[in-house]
Amino acid sequence: MRQSLLLAIAAGTLALTGCNRSAPPAATSQQSANLAAPPAQPAAAAAPAQGPAGNAAAANGLWGVAEAEDEASHRGVDFIAFNRTGRTVTALSLRPDEGPLEPGAPEDPWSANVLAQAELPDGQRAAAHYESDVELCRWQLRATFADRKTRDYPSVNLCDTIRVDLR
Repeated sequence: MRQSLLLAIAAGTLALTGCNRSAPPAATSQQSANLAAPPAQPAAAAAPAQGPAGNAAAANGLWGVAEAEDEASHRGVDFIAFNRTGRTVTALSLRPDEGPLEPGAPEDPWSANVLAQAELPDGQRAAAHYESDVELCRWQLRATFADRKTRDYPSVNLCDTIRVDLR
């Protein structure tokens, strides 16, 4: 009985040791200067394997760490606009909210229409996407209605939410 318990503990310890490998020691700057550059990796032609949770990181054993940037990773702004204005929205534009500007300073221009559909009827929702060259949280939004009138929504924090209620 005692031997089988010891054998079970030893077998478990050996199995776990393979999972608990440490990283090789870091090379010093002198050593790294003498090393050749690693060979270029060929581009992957197929989509990465999916893990049990449906993500590539899990399949590679790297929980929460992405090895390569995928199509969903971008510097864009994505949100869902909910129209509660009582009117049909025909365009939704945005620009960075830089706070109060100095007198005479030019404002950033409004973007093109970011709605994923041609118009957004009252009581409906639509996806919106904008490729940004800067990573900001605060944006100004401008809704353009079917009668060509506009309404501005200042200082919308798109880092904290993906839902924007237009009222």
